[in-house]
Amino acid sequence: PTRRSSDLRRLGAEGTMSKYLPSLVDGVLGKLFHGMHTLGLGYGMTGDKDMVAQGLAWMSTAFSPPAPLAASPTATNLTQVFADMHQDERLPVYPGDPTMFYGVYLGDLIANHSATLAEYDLRVEDDMELEAALALAQHMSDAVMKQFAAYNFSHFTNVHYSGSVFAMKQLLRFADGKSRAVLLRECGRPSSTTSASRAEIGRAHV
Repeated sequence: PTRRSSDLRRLGAEGTMSKYLPSLVDGVLGKLFHGMHTLGLGYGMTGDKDMVAQGLAWMSTAFSPPAPLAASPTATNLTQVFADMHQDERLPVYPGDPTMFYGVYLGDLIANHSATLAEYDLRVEDDMELEAALALAQHMSDAVMKQFAAYNFSHFTNVHYSGSVFAMKQLLRFADGKSRAVLLRECGRPSSTTSASRAEIGRAHV
């Protein structure tokens, strides 16, 4: 984080995030959003400027776009997305404990089901204003909490997805319109943690 620490002294916390976030937002899934957790929760919630350099460094080293976002997405309601995915016979229902084999399941989804998952990408306008972005983030949070409850209040779901949406919400005020849109889409896209709606929840749990 040395370079970003230097930028932090020169540009301040908000200036540093504005400089680096646009190039990092499409890879936030890397290491299950933990870099974004560090940035969104570490700085967004506490104002600790040291967490900015750490969070951006983690987002950089963990940068990993799972698959291209859909060119013309149509979905607007994440709760409906979960319901539709749950009924989609093209998507697998994995055996075993998803908290143990999540990486294996996610790798298979990206390698073999990206085209199907892209059909569920959220439609978010590139010029979305902050107020609208915050409202959409709240909608996503509500949808994810329903998922959390559906899977017997899984700690894995809570930490890695509920927490990710919350952390993302803290970053929206530091991003421009296009970066906000990508943050929202990457945190809502089924090909990230939401792709586990069938892996984690499975038909029997919904």
